Order: sequence, then structure tokens, then C-alpha cells
Amino acid sequence: MKEADNGMIHYFQNGKFFTQDSAKGICNDEVFSVNAVFKAIETSTPLSNNTIIFDKELSKRCKLLAKHITKYEGESFVICTEGNNIQYIISRDLLITVKSITKLRNKFAVPPQLPQCKTVEVTSGPIQERMPWFKDEKTSCSLSWTKDESVCSPFMNLPKKRCVFIHGSGNKVVGPPAFGEWPRYWGDVHKYVPQCDTLWFARAEAVHRGWDDEQFQWDVCEAATAGTDDKFLIKDTTLFIHSLGNLVLTEAIRTGKCAIDTETTTWYSLGVPFDGSPAAIMVAEVCVGNWSEPIRWIAEKMCYCNGKKQSKVYESLHPEYPNLKRLTDLAKPYITGAMCGASSWGLNTKYAPALKIIGAMSKFKSDNDGMVGFENCANGKDDKFGDDPNDTFYRAKVNHADLTCRNGNGYFGIARKPCDYFINKT
Repeated sequence: MKEADNGMIHYFQNGKFFTQDSAKGICNDEVFSVNAVFKAIETSTPLSNNTIIFDKELSKRCKLLAKHITKYEGESFVICTEGNNIQYIISRDLLITVKSITKLRNKFAVPPQLPQCKTVEVTSGPIQERMPWFKDEKTSCSLSWTKDESVCSPFMNLPKKRCVFIHGSGNKVVGPPAFGEWPRYWGDVHKYVPQCDTLWFARAEAVHRGWDDEQFQWDVCEAATAGTDDKFLIKDTTLFIHSLGNLVLTEAIRTGKCAIDTETTTWYSLGVPFDGSPAAIMVAEVCVGNWSEPIRWIAEKMCYCNGKKQSKVYESLHPEYPNLKRLTDLAKPYITGAMCGASSWGLNTKYAPALKIIGAMSKFKSDNDGMVGFENCANGKDDKFGDDPNDTFYRAKVNHADLTCRNGNGYFGIARKPCDYFINKT
């Protein structure tokens, strides 16, 4: 048993790791199987010495070592060995240096009353074939931490496009659109968009105004056209829009505040609550109740409440809020792709326990990200979604906060890579 700095306890039992919040006993429903990892290592296959490798760390560290490739949860890993000894285990997001391996078996402490966590299979469905990252010049040559310039030079001058990021509810840092990066909301997303020549980030007040607020709509249109001469038509742009931001822009277009050139502009929605959210009803109860620490923390962090009343922005997400449902069909012609969350716990972060509780108490009819149901976000296109972030429509095992890339990628499994979804989307 190991307790991390964030209050999460990691348990090991019967060949599986799982995570529990030490304060409230909330369990992570993502199970990490040690046995499956060993099986992946055992079934690895040799990598030819003639393989062109675009990842600089893999090339440098394993140049003189034997290389074997395997997959775990659909994600490629390379095992570098010298003789019978493993030296490195490398994926695109992870580099493990193996210092020593002992034959002694460690005894892991198990709590007297082991919490009853939901157990899931290691693989949730059939894994799609995906090109290993180190063979994919389009991706590896685009990212600073993988790019091997000695082989990437022919692939480093790809066409670039202007990109705009529009946030969802809860933002109270107000100002003109930010240029280049805005980690407060979007984390390191700017490192995952090599296809963007300029990046603009909306910073509109999103606590005391709902999606139907006219000034909110003007603010979003301003961000969508930032840095251009035309302040009405959004063109030659890639839009990444989180949650309620999709509703705001849709209403802004409907009311003629700005327009989209669909020939040159693409729109990727992230966790959009097209029909509102039952979580918005539950959030209203949070404002008047005496709740546990995880809920109180996220209520303050996401600005759920204005005193004992629900913030206007979340009130406007009630499923029966006036005119909300008309936005669903209005948005369909504009949206190019989508990422929808299907795990209220998501990645192991401070958001996980609270969104797990909210998701469980909100009476969703399907898998959800803690705030939005998957079917609601998918908007009738469920059959188009895959579990690979390279897909245009991506079903990610992450929660609502994770979708913004603020919490990075999960280390194991292609279904836990929200930041990867942004790569080379044009």
C-alpha cells in the first residue's frame, strides 16, 4: 500500500492495482493488471534493426540494444534489452529505466477492510490496430519530446492553421483572448498542437452568465476571430470547444453575432452537454447541503454556487432550461469531430473523487464523465466513436476536467489519452 501526496492510496491485491481516496474511500474503477503487463512483455516481438525510428529517446537509449515491441491496452511499448536483462521500457508518454530486478516477492500491505471497488476487465473492447508512435512520422516529428531531427527533417514543414480554444463553465479569469497558451484551464495543450501556427484562448466570464447571455456570446465571437481582420466570419480556423462553450457559440451563430465558413473551419467539441445535464440538478443541491470534502472542493474550484444559490451558468444547463434543446440540431452541421468522456473518475487526479460522486448521484442513463452523459455528448453519433485518440470521434475513459488536457495523459491505454486527441486535428 502506498499513499501518494494527493491523498490517493494505491493498493495491490490478487495481481491488480487500484486506487482509493484516503479520506472518503472513493474507489477508482480503472484497474491496472500486473499480470496483463507481464503477459504483454512475454508476448513481445523483435523489432527489426532496419526500422526507421522517429523518436529521439528511443533511438538514443536503445541504439545498441535489442528492441522488442508489445501492446498494452492498445498502446505500443518498446522493451530494450541487453542479453536477458531489460534496460528500458518506453512508450510515447513514458520512459522507464530498469535499474534492477529481484526474484524476492514484496509483500504489499492490504487494509483490514478492503473497499469494495467495481472491478472491470483490463480491456473494455476490441483494440484497434494503431501504428506505433515511433514509426508515425506525422506525430513523432511534430512533438518536441519525441522529434529526432536527424530523420525528421523531410516531415517538419507541414501546413499549419490558426487554432482557437473556447472554455466551458466555471471560468472567472476574465480578459481579452490569451495568445499562445493558457495552462490555467487547458494545461499543456499548446504542446500537443503542432498543426497550429497561432493559438488563441477565450477568457470570458462563465459563472454568472448562462449560454443564452448575449454578452457571453459576443465574448466568444471575439475570441473565435481574435488576431484576424474579419470580426464576424470565422474562417481558416480549427476550433476546440469544451462543454458549455459549444452551446454559447451555437447560440451566437443563431442570433447572427458571428458566422462560420464551413469550407475552411473545423469544430471539435469536447464533452458538450447538448441536452443539458442531470448533474446540473445535483449541483444545485450541493449549494444548499452539507457535503463531504471532495464535493466542497470541486464546488469552489468550478464555481458551482453563488452563496446558497446555484451559479447562473450551471442553472442554464438544467435539462428543462428554456430553448436549450433547440441547440442540438443547430450545432450538428458545424461539428467536425468530438471527444466524449466515459469515466466519471477518469485519470487519477484531485478532480476524480468529486466527479465520481457527482456522476453516481446524478442518475445518468449511460456512461458519463461526471458532468455529461456519453450519449448526450455523442449526439446520435455513438457508432462513429472509437477508443483511439487519432479517431475523429473519440470515446475516452476520462472525466469532464480531463477532456481539457489540464491533467495530461494517462500512462497506460490509448483510451486514456485526452491530450493526444488534439494532435494534428485540422
